[in-house]
Amino acid sequence: MAHETLPDWLWLLFYSFIGLTLLATIINLLKKVHIKATIINLAFVIATPVVSFMFALGRPKGNTEWNHLITGIVSGSPWAAIILIGYSFMLYWWFRFSFLFVRFNS
Repeated sequence: MAHETLPDWLWLLFYSFIGLTLLATIINLLKKVHIKATIINLAFVIATPVVSFMFALGRPKGNTEWNHLITGIVSGSPWAAIILIGYSFMLYWWFRFSFLFVRFNS
């Protein structure tokens, strides 16, 4: 049974982002840097890909995961909102982490 999906290079980029975020989050926890934000990020790093996978299982035939997510956001799906919030927080956390890393190591 063939389904439409995103290109392999995009999945590699996505899972690399998740893996690096998890690794950086664990390092920040061990260094005790911004504990509250790091714990929240850890929860999102673990939960958001699982919720994304479960949400993508219900997509219509011929729809990619990305199209299904956008359709869910537009239609007001709470699961799509949770996914959007989760990935947005991870990006925010990376921006905050990178900014502090550059600032303190300059």
